[in-house]
Amino acid sequence: MDLTGRGARLLQFITLLTTILSFRTLSCEYYTSVDELARWSQETRKFIDKLDELVQSQETRLLEMRRARDLLKPIEHEVSRPRTLMDPVHIFVTLNRLRTAMIVVDHLESYDMETLSNDCDEFHGGDQFKVRIEEDLRGSGVALLRLQAFYGLSLSHLIGGNVVPNESSRTFRMNAEDCYQLGRIAYQDEQYGPAIVWLHAALELKVHANEALTGGGSEHEGNHLIDDILDHMAFAAYKLGLLEYSAKLTRTWLERDPNNERARENLDYYLDELSASELNESLSSRIFPMSSAGIGAVQERLLTLSTERYFQNYKNLSLEKYLVEDDEVVRWLCRQSEPTANTPNKCQTRTATFVRGYFYPGIRIETLNEDPKIVRIYDIITPKEAQHLQQQSRPRLQRSTIMLSSGERTSDFRIAKTAWVGGESDPIIERIENRLASILDIGLEQSELLQVVNYGLGGFYGPHLDSARASNASGDDSVLVNQLKRSDRYATILIYLNNVDAGGSTVFPLLNLTATPIERSAIVWLNILDNGFTDERTLHTGCPVSLGSKWVAVKWPREQANSFAGRNQWWRQRRR
Repeated sequence: MDLTGRGARLLQFITLLTTILSFRTLSCEYYTSVDELARWSQETRKFIDKLDELVQSQETRLLEMRRARDLLKPIEHEVSRPRTLMDPVHIFVTLNRLRTAMIVVDHLESYDMETLSNDCDEFHGGDQFKVRIEEDLRGSGVALLRLQAFYGLSLSHLIGGNVVPNESSRTFRMNAEDCYQLGRIAYQDEQYGPAIVWLHAALELKVHANEALTGGGSEHEGNHLIDDILDHMAFAAYKLGLLEYSAKLTRTWLERDPNNERARENLDYYLDELSASELNESLSSRIFPMSSAGIGAVQERLLTLSTERYFQNYKNLSLEKYLVEDDEVVRWLCRQSEPTANTPNKCQTRTATFVRGYFYPGIRIETLNEDPKIVRIYDIITPKEAQHLQQQSRPRLQRSTIMLSSGERTSDFRIAKTAWVGGESDPIIERIENRLASILDIGLEQSELLQVVNYGLGGFYGPHLDSARASNASGDDSVLVNQLKRSDRYATILIYLNNVDAGGSTVFPLLNLTATPIERSAIVWLNILDNGFTDERTLHTGCPVSLGSKWVAVKWPREQANSFAGRNQWWRQRRR
């Protein structure tokens, strides 16, 4: 028993001794291995950091890929629908999402993936396409702002994705980024009232609804968007004289970012201006009641605060300063869906006739105004003829111009595209003109070619006369004599080639008359009085198109071809 115990202890001792001896023999190698392990641990940490960076970059790349895909998929689906291309909200949102997708695609190209980079180039076609998207986005934004002010479109309806009440679109419902871009466009255009309205809407969507950026986006991007909105809103309020509100918005900005030097400098400036101002700043508190979060509910009537110019005297019209959204007379008439002239409408039917081998059945003619006489002729052209005029003009369309004392040039007074079509080489247009001459008993000799005009999103033409002649005998007699010697535009034949979904009426402000676009009908009036002067009462405006597209064809019979007696007696009534 004891031997066994001593033997066991001896065995333990021998084992321990062997271990110690082994330790002494390998100690140098052991310490060398520890040193290597320490260095290896450091390299491992660096490698893990690199892997973390790679994983993060790959995850970011995948997120941006998904973001680009999620942005483009609904656009590709909706753009294929004709309705999308007719709605100004849909067009603006589509362009804004496409612009955002361009930015994301550019980020993807930076990952140096050759295949994807080539596909990106094929997708957006280079820098020229990006510039065109930016220009179109701005143009559609300006048009949408004009339509909102002109027709009094509801902010909630527009954000809901449509200019037509009781309709909405999930795909094209405006988000914070869309509202921000529209507000920024208004801000850049110095439309500070509308800018605050849209920036505030963006703020509401971003803060209260906790909405993410288009197709996703980082929290940093979202915070930056809010700060940018507050900055723009504060300066817009300052430009409108609402200094107290500017200061409140900037304080909110500083609460979010206390170290922002720009916000601090802006606040000091607004407070200095407020101290020096004798204006009643309580107005801003009534218009912009601040919530506990420092964000107020903006009244839509702010849209009128930045409007100071109202057009009262058409005779002294300045083409450079005219704003159609400020013209209360035109604005009211354009909002009417039916003719508003005081004279009851009268209808008559022209009997069927043969002219140059063509048969023209009876056509219904409606009197819109008695003095001066303005009539509407229904079904003046066929559907195929209307389509032909559009097809012939499309490749020739160019930005419409106006005539100024400095010459002919483009202007925001007329936003449309124009083409001149016709001549003896086109039998269809020749047939149309023969019909017009027959039905109206009017001469078209020496007249200009047929002018086809396309009014797109927000397109309009400000108040103008078709005759270039003076409307009375005042002024330079030599100039008047020269004007009378020239053959002026004796009459206007305005043909509507299509129905317009909303907007696009022709209004006569001095006659309180609205003529709505009716497909294949024409409205006709005389521009020249019997005494040779222009009938200023025929001043007319093409209302902005708020939904769809408007196509018209215009023919101007010349005075010399209609100077002898016996013509036009059945429909005209002249003022002497």
